[in-house]
Amino acid sequence: PVPGPTDDKYTRGVVGVVAGSPPYPGAAVLCTGSARLGGTGMVRYAGSASDGVAARWPDVVLAHEGPAKAGKVQTWAVGPGAGTDDAAKQRLSEALTGDDPVLVDADALTLVAGDDGLRARIRVRADAGKITVMTPHAGEFAHLGFPLAAGAQADRVAQVREAAAQLGAVLLLKGSHTVVASPGGAVFVNTLSDAALATAGSGDVLSGLAGSMLAAAAARDPDLAADGAAELIACAALVHGLAGQLAAAGGRPVTAIDVLDHLPDAIAAIRGGHDE
Repeated sequence: PVPGPTDDKYTRGVVGVVAGSPPYPGAAVLCTGSARLGGTGMVRYAGSASDGVAARWPDVVLAHEGPAKAGKVQTWAVGPGAGTDDAAKQRLSEALTGDDPVLVDADALTLVAGDDGLRARIRVRADAGKITVMTPHAGEFAHLGFPLAAGAQADRVAQVREAAAQLGAVLLLKGSHTVVASPGGAVFVNTLSDAALATAGSGDVLSGLAGSMLAAAAARDPDLAADGAAELIACAALVHGLAGQLAAAGGRPVTAIDVLDHLPDAIAAIRGGHDE
């Protein structure tokens, strides 16, 4: 979305981020960095690596007591590099307790895979009309109980659709052809990607971007449903893929920072094409 003349930082939406930890501070920097670019007016950081975030992104608002006391957000993005200890589990639990959409990635997926209570809470959220997004790669997908059959590329759509229905979550399965499905059966396949995205931290960038886009949409439409959220998450995958292509142009080597740095160019290219 493009801000209008009557918007302020709150009407544009606020995205909350729980990413990074003392062993993995870079995940917090990458995730909050991309969250700043997805259309919201503010990013709140409620993880355990605030020093690195504050040093790199002075516009990010720090919340030192976790999601429950962080203040109003329209979406939480939880998990990249956040750890799997009791403190990380508490932050995830606090995010899932609220009514706002929650994006669950990386370490948070590990927590859900190993805890029937967290998995049940996601199902309860779905039954209450609340949106949860899960963004696994193939290994995390298997840990959640949905191993991919070898060579079954054509079956990924069916498998992701079935998993989304069982989990009660919008599901994004990462890969060369990223598949997104809603619990209701809507499916999107993103083929705009680049092998350069197969680099450490690239998923952290996607999580922050997707969480921000979802928060911006939820701020404008409090009745946003799972099918609409699935389309937004698919759009985030497209923007992320285009940023990877732009970063790799001319044969340049690519890191996650390069993908992050090219997000504004990708968004501008898409906005320009839309305007035409």
